[in-house]
Amino acid sequence: MAPLPDTLRRQLERTVVEARDVAEAGARAAIDRLAVNRLEPFGEMAPAERELRVKLRAHARQVGDPRKASGEQECWRSRENVEIWTSRRRALT
Repeated sequence: MAPLPDTLRRQLERTVVEARDVAEAGARAAIDRLAVNRLEPFGEMAPAERELRVKLRAHARQVGDPRKASGEQECWRSRENVEIWTSRRRALT
């Protein structure tokens, strides 16, 4: 297989960077929407969302995100994992 021409390679690189930015924003929004970093879940959350929130908080602790003394959960490593997973999943589709 012949290598991509320079113009297509640059276009592919820009598209990958843009996709990663979108994935990162989506990961942040999903974690915020599920109140993973907050002490208490939002009152209007459905039982399935609450269950997912509990699992995501547990995962955050497993990957090394610390829990603050106030009970709030740091989520920066979890966000990175979601971003990586999302980027890989998009690359495979």
